Amino acid sequence: MYHTTRGLILREAKYKESDKILTILTETEGKITAKARGVARTRSKLAAATQLLCFSELTLFGHKGYWTINEAVTVEQFRGLRGDIELLALGSYFAELLEACGVREDAYKVLSGGPMMGVAQFDMAVPVIKGTNAIVVFSQEDNCEKANPHCIRCGKCVGVCPMHLMPLYLHRYEEADDLEGLERMHLLDCIECGSCAYTCPAKIHLVQSFRAGKQKLRDAKAKATNS
Repeated sequence: MYHTTRGLILREAKYKESDKILTILTETEGKITAKARGVARTRSKLAAATQLLCFSELTLFGHKGYWTINEAVTVEQFRGLRGDIELLALGSYFAELLEACGVREDAYKVLSGGPMMGVAQFDMAVPVIKGTNAIVVFSQEDNCEKANPHCIRCGKCVGVCPMHLMPLYLHRYEEADDLEGLERMHLLDCIECGSCAYTCPAKIHLVQSFRAGKQKLRDAKAKATNS
């Protein structure tokens, strides 16, 4: 059975004379182990796309739980990462962490950072940096998102805000593009800690809304300055 997916090479180990056994974090199959035949040879077509920390599009052949790489095309090699020994070391630690912990196939969201202030990742082809203090992986069991959430005005977000702001009004003003209201409610004082979104029973994306509101204020200020 042939299968095409994209994946990040987390670990490599030499096998026999010219083969490698790769641990790959894929978009569709989760973490897998695959054999790459002949990649240690000089003219191997798979060599470039199967390097450690390389993000590639892979054509795999699967049989009885074993995978073999038939074709591989490089999507991103992260040359900036490879050119800096410190960043390369950090990136390797990130890969080792994911390889050791594993990621379930039903992963619904991956955060770079903690559960409240972490930033959701579009895919796993992202290098680790000095500010990366954690990696959080949520499964589908943790998916509490609701379609078209509505504020029930319970006030929980107000009670947990460390800056004593009014998140429910900030969210309402941002949706209405009320920039004066956002300034009046001191949106720029928000530290984006995530406490309000974490405690919200309606699961409204409050921090995302506040970031969008801040950008609207910055754009309006820049436009006024240039006019």
